[in-house]
Amino acid sequence: MHAMIARMRDWLTLPDALARTMNAHAPGWTDRNDADPGFSMLEMLAFLSEGLLFHRGVVDRGAPAASRIVDALQAYEDDEPVAVCVNGERWQRVETVVGMGSDAHVFTLDPATGLVAFGDGLHGKRPASGSTISVRYRERGGRLGDTSIAVRTGWPLPHRGYLISLREDGTTRMEACVILHEGWSGARRPRFFSGRLLTADDLGEEQNYHLATHRRHLRTLHGSGIVHGLEVTDDTSSGTLAIEPGLAIDALGREIALAERAMIVIPSKSPNPAWIVLEYAERLVDPVPVPTDGTTEPSRIEEGCRVVVAPSADSGVAVARVVRKGDGWRVDPSFGPDRAH
Repeated sequence: MHAMIARMRDWLTLPDALARTMNAHAPGWTDRNDADPGFSMLEMLAFLSEGLLFHRGVVDRGAPAASRIVDALQAYEDDEPVAVCVNGERWQRVETVVGMGSDAHVFTLDPATGLVAFGDGLHGKRPASGSTISVRYRERGGRLGDTSIAVRTGWPLPHRGYLISLREDGTTRMEACVILHEGWSGARRPRFFSGRLLTADDLGEEQNYHLATHRRHLRTLHGSGIVHGLEVTDDTSSGTLAIEPGLAIDALGREIALAERAMIVIPSKSPNPAWIVLEYAERLVDPVPVPTDGTTEPSRIEEGCRVVVAPSADSGVAVARVVRKGDGWRVDPSFGPDRAH
């Protein structure tokens, strides 16, 4: 009975809420007559709009009735991809909170992740403790067949993660999990946005991030060693060794590519036995003028490799071990180079 009375009390507050809204935007259409047909029509449309969205699984039935109807109407009338309200007040989306006043009711959105962020109280207002936050995500800008999901929570947020999914029957399912620990790798990639001033350091950091990620992938998933090619043969008539083209990965995850067949002669005073090792190398090429001072700077970094004779196989990727026989060197068939997998 108490629940039913509370439910009726919620619905009885709707006329007052709608009356205030209509008086503010169209004072000539509604008046203080509770039997006004226009006002009754608003009640009916609000109820129907909530019902439509509830069947699509995007309305929280546990929220107060007035809030549910506001959410339902906004979801149909508003074509913004993301709408954020704090205690029922709509906040404005901005590209950055930098330069915003401490009382600016704004938020930022990361389009790649859907992350909504508020200000810190110095640049942009921070929602007060105990506030109610509602976020409505809409896909495809309100066209027929789009997807709209509304999420309502208290502030500050509970330390939980949420997974929202659409079911085949048209309803939504939200699963929450308690976050027990968070760790951060320290690897950071630049974030770009309209109007940001880019420097050479920013672009270099972007390249270094992707290089480090790629090399970590190669090192941890494939290991180090020869990927393909790089067979070594000896020529007894000329005293030379031939290394066929191929690809290897060193212990740091760097790719070492030998593009052409290499013919090498091992110095006579090399240690016996000796290892033929491929090492990663790079050089600066293609100089261009620098507008500020008229000097030139290399505009490209070219990757390559060096073939060295070493007393051990620790300096790079060993492709062969050779031993001295008479006046020449021969490939040791008992040595098996490491292979990447």
